Amino acid sequence: MKKLTAFVVLFLMSCHPKTFVLEEKNDDKFFINQEVKRGYSDGILSKNPLIIINGEVFKYDENLDTIKIPLKKYRIESVNLLNENGAKTIYGVEKRGAVIINAF
Repeated sequence: MKKLTAFVVLFLMSCHPKTFVLEEKNDDKFFINQEVKRGYSDGILSKNPLIIINGEVFKYDENLDTIKIPLKKYRIESVNLLNENGAKTIYGVEKRGAVIINAF
């Protein structure tokens, strides 16, 4: 029974998307994360989506649960989600989807 409980806990932990936070001190740091969670629950994004900032791929350690995005909320002009097919066509990655961030 203990093995089954441990398996269920590990399974549930691995099924949630990463947490993406901005360089903010208040709740604004979760601005991008809210979009990622929405995209994940809508089936647009995987739990490890590609992050694009101003046309450049933002590389992050996929083994971490919390990823820090090097932006502040006031600099973000728009956030768009790209499904798996669009991300594959434009960026050549499969089964991830993409979060497109335009900032100044």
